[in-house]
Amino acid sequence: MANKSLKQRISDLSHDELLSVVVAAMESEPSVRKLFAHLTSSRNERIAAIKGDISKLGAYGAKGRAQSSKQVAASISSLADRINRECGDDAEQAFILLSRLLATETQIRLRRSDSFDPIINVMAGKVTDSLVGVSQRLSSADVLTEGLGFLLDVGHFRGVAALFRRAGAELPDETVDTILALVAASTAKASDIKHADEFEMYHGLAGIILSSTGRIEAFRRHVTVNGVISSLDRITLAEMYLDHGNYKGARVLLDELSATDYRLFARAQAVLERYLGECPEMADCEGLMRSMIVKHNKHQLAARFLQLYGDDAYANLLGSVMQYICTEQEPDTIDANMLHLLVHEGYGDEIAGYVEGNYATSLSRNSHSLQPWVALAESLASCGHPRPAALLFRLIVNRLMLAGADAYDTAATLFSRVQDLSRNVGNWGPHEQHKDFMINFRLMHANKRKFWSLVG
Repeated sequence: MANKSLKQRISDLSHDELLSVVVAAMESEPSVRKLFAHLTSSRNERIAAIKGDISKLGAYGAKGRAQSSKQVAASISSLADRINRECGDDAEQAFILLSRLLATETQIRLRRSDSFDPIINVMAGKVTDSLVGVSQRLSSADVLTEGLGFLLDVGHFRGVAALFRRAGAELPDETVDTILALVAASTAKASDIKHADEFEMYHGLAGIILSSTGRIEAFRRHVTVNGVISSLDRITLAEMYLDHGNYKGARVLLDELSATDYRLFARAQAVLERYLGECPEMADCEGLMRSMIVKHNKHQLAARFLQLYGDDAYANLLGSVMQYICTEQEPDTIDANMLHLLVHEGYGDEIAGYVEGNYATSLSRNSHSLQPWVALAESLASCGHPRPAALLFRLIVNRLMLAGADAYDTAATLFSRVQDLSRNVGNWGPHEQHKDFMINFRLMHANKRKFWSLVG
């Protein structure tokens, strides 16, 4: 008997003996009792237990208020696993349960004093992922509407927004229309100044629903305020047009974005690249690329333009860029990289004149990086224009001196370039003479000993 395995010994027991063992185990250990209760329960009983645990979670935050956020998050994760396991073949039941589990977040938040991050992470991760996955298998518009409506009722905007962003295109029109009506009603109720934040959330949610479901004209009307559409909404509209193969509509919107928009918003650049990669009409692509290069300083597109459209079109493009630069009313919007490209392409004399006429404002606003201006100054110097190069280096050095001691090494190197180039300038014209610049510079920075020790 002693040599038999536990499995063999259990197999040798009679029915009555086995029953006695099970009863004794359950009476001696509560966890065993719970295990047997679970193993012998029906599916309906297990679903009822899940519903009960969700209700307790919403009421108390977990089994006890003393639990940490990490422990509550673990309970939420376990509930999501149980729902997925018990409702694997019943998408309707799973969607309702997961919606209610997600909705408890707003109730739990009111009862937590410690960090809420672990709870947010599991709700936004596992629970939302499960909800989205189930929604894609769900055919009942009524169940979808019930679950999403419940989330709206408790103010869980993030959950509704996440589902629409990731699965909105697959939701039935009936569900979308109903949810939009609920959102519109709530938006109207929150339209007074006392509920401004709530109004903005509902308004933003409506925009997400309209954009994710491809309702272009409705979205355009929704985001148009006093005849104006914001840059981010223009980007979203351009994406929607691309999704529907409307390349002309996308082009108009992309062309309306400013150079600043393309610099600030990575999505703008991504949508532009998508347009250029997908648009089947070469003429439309050429028009947008030309506009991007001429008006928006997209020097990165120049090589691609030359490759696609040839030397004559490229020469014409550069002439247009030069004309635009010379007539631009705000020279501080001109990009140093574009000026550098023009010097490289044979417009050295023209750019030298432009820099001398506008160098005082060149670094005022668009100098988030000084390196392109250093490269421009060097390119001007290399093609026989030491005066505008020296003027640019003066500005760059002064900017670096204001940046603090960490920039002194670079400032000292470029200060030497100012002195070297100045030896080749016979006439400073209307600009500050070199000796006057040196006197004023030394007076302004006389106490910066570290810098002067680097200059030598």
